[in-house]
Amino acid sequence: MPPTLPTGTGAAGVAVTEVEPQGRFDLAAVQGLLAVQNLDGWLIVDHAGQNPVARSLVAVQGNASRRWFYLVPRTGEPTVLCHASEVASFANVPGMKITYTGYRDLDKILRAMLKGKKSLAMEYSPKGALPSLSRVDAGTVELVRAAGVKVRSSDGLVQFAKATWGPEGRKQHYIAVHHLVELRKDALAFIGNKLAAGSRVTEREVQQRIEKGMAMRGLVGPAPVVAFGKNSADPDYVPGPALF
Repeated sequence: MPPTLPTGTGAAGVAVTEVEPQGRFDLAAVQGLLAVQNLDGWLIVDHAGQNPVARSLVAVQGNASRRWFYLVPRTGEPTVLCHASEVASFANVPGMKITYTGYRDLDKILRAMLKGKKSLAMEYSPKGALPSLSRVDAGTVELVRAAGVKVRSSDGLVQFAKATWGPEGRKQHYIAVHHLVELRKDALAFIGNKLAAGSRVTEREVQQRIEKGMAMRGLVGPAPVVAFGKNSADPDYVPGPALF
């Protein structure tokens, strides 16, 4: 994940807000995309937080540690299926609420909820091609398939719902790019000055300098990869004592 600006007052005093508020997506736009992809709906499922896509798109309150399902149909109102003890956690989630109390109860109600649906999108990746998207366990996929539903990947829906920039997202991107370019210039100047003075510098020293600059500028993200020579061919390289 590239560095981003944190919520609040960011680098150089720039006010920064969240790009993607939790639990919000354009229902009409998603339903339009379902129609284009010839899908009967999008079945968003989570259990104890194992599906971060679900948690970012559905405004669940509290822990909601039991399995829940959110069916977004191609047309009409969405439906929440959750445990009876956790229905209050879905008070702010748009749609009809249905509850279950046990596994057998869940299976029966889920089948009824999915009746008439031939194909649904889920956070599932055929043969694990996209591990970061594959968040629904095989047993739950089997449960849905047992109801006569073909399960397809929600990759296009997730990209549309979570990765589309709005005006604020575009602004934050340009701000982050500006600071990253300045950090790159500073790192190269640091290396050049060291070498010009007859000193040596390690990859780790350069990484630490960039990290310090990121912190000063309010950038949030993983440690940058600083690699020299053959190490630069490794995208997961951990900077060490190698000398420039």
